[in-house]
Amino acid sequence: MGGWPDVRIAAAALGAICLIALLIGGASGLVIVVCGAVAAGVTAYVLLRQRLVEARAGLPVPLHPKVADLHLIERLRVRIALEPGGRYTVQSDPVDGWVVASLTFGAHDRDRVAGRRRRSGLGPDDEVPYAAGSFVLQGQAGIVGPEDGAVLPIGGDAREVATFAAKDAPASSTLEFTRSYRLSPEPDGLASLWITPSIVPDAERHVLVVDIQWPEVGRDRHNPLGLDTIDVLRINCPVTWGNVEGHNHEMVRVAVGGVAEAGQEIRTLEWEHLTLSDEEREKRCLTMLIQFEHQVEANDNLSGHLEATLDGSLSGADGIRAYNALGEYRNVPDPIRVKTRVEADFSLSLASIRYQAVRVYPDRAGTDGERDTPAGEYGIVPDHRTVIALTNALAGAGYYVKRVLDNPPRSGGRADVVQRYWDIAGRHYQGVYPIDWHLILTGEERHTGDVRPEAGSTNVRIEVRGPFTDDCMFEGVKEAWRNLHDVTDLTLKRQATSGGRTDESGWPA
Repeated sequence: MGGWPDVRIAAAALGAICLIALLIGGASGLVIVVCGAVAAGVTAYVLLRQRLVEARAGLPVPLHPKVADLHLIERLRVRIALEPGGRYTVQSDPVDGWVVASLTFGAHDRDRVAGRRRRSGLGPDDEVPYAAGSFVLQGQAGIVGPEDGAVLPIGGDAREVATFAAKDAPASSTLEFTRSYRLSPEPDGLASLWITPSIVPDAERHVLVVDIQWPEVGRDRHNPLGLDTIDVLRINCPVTWGNVEGHNHEMVRVAVGGVAEAGQEIRTLEWEHLTLSDEEREKRCLTMLIQFEHQVEANDNLSGHLEATLDGSLSGADGIRAYNALGEYRNVPDPIRVKTRVEADFSLSLASIRYQAVRVYPDRAGTDGERDTPAGEYGIVPDHRTVIALTNALAGAGYYVKRVLDNPPRSGGRADVVQRYWDIAGRHYQGVYPIDWHLILTGEERHTGDVRPEAGSTNVRIEVRGPFTDDCMFEGVKEAWRNLHDVTDLTLKRQATSGGRTDESGWPA
């Protein structure tokens, strides 16, 4: 009762009437009591209703606009530099994100706003707050900025919407909804995008190679972001290299003009909407080949700009749910897009790369003295349990496993022997340069009538392939083979010791 003083006055009046009726007594007093009670009740009802109307007038008008083009976009800006001494740096700005949607208000919403103005005696220039529900980010989103965290309320002032105007209002109008946030913590810029140049050694220095790599990024390492498309790629190179005589991806523009920091006149090469093949998506690398009229000088510099779109978000948000003003879930007809926009400015010196050749180890020609050297022969069954233990160990040691192929088992010369062949391939990185590795696992399973093999033998052969520009990188390819050999050897020996048993994760028991 403390919040309703007018009701207290009515109650006091009713008490006074009852006191007078008691003093008068008889039938007249009873009539006075009944009439007083009715009058007080009606008065209290009118006062309460008036207060409720006033209270509702202070609440936002619940509206139900149509929602279209609901999407989440995050933007990562990086600056990539390869210095003459070979130092490679990536600097990133804070990552910002936006939830964007188009809200269309129609006749039903306009009637609701008009009714509120009429009941509250408000004019067209008076504020009428509205609420249209909320958008809620899905997933474990690490963000800061919105006051309500992952819940983004939809609301505002009706004066901001054209269809709610008093005169000449359109039948419906669209309002753009935008809410921004920032990632917390910030991602590692170096892990998001790498751009590395090289010069093909067997083309008389006329062919430039630019590798664009996107390692596994994202908060969920089991579901990394994949590159959707490269929207824009712009490369500035010295005009002294001559005209472009060949390329592996069609360019949209070649222009001469402008001066680089070193004072050289530049030629700008531009590509748009570069689509990726399945192989490029699997390797997470796009290679650009450009052949020039003259030689590519190793002391020159490259610069440029890249804009790319990744599927998914760096924050961990994997979707958006929409709710109406009453808190009920509502369907959104259009697909909800979640993307990350990467914008990179790069400046690359060719002084440290010189010529980039490729080393295969063990050497196919046998110059390394370890041609086709197996990792060893092991007394274990070459089945899926062995492969699971091996790939888990390789992944744990930092070797990215791209594929595992099991060729159909074949019968050997004996009825109780089955031959197995597994093809395993992946990638490792020496700095920003990739080293591809290939592992062949072969062997025999021996059966004695049971479905499971009783015994077996396994052989492993390993080959690595990587670029090099100096003696250190040349030896790094061999070192990668040795490390791969050691991990494989240790894992298979443990597997043999455990009798081929593995726990639930696939590791040797």
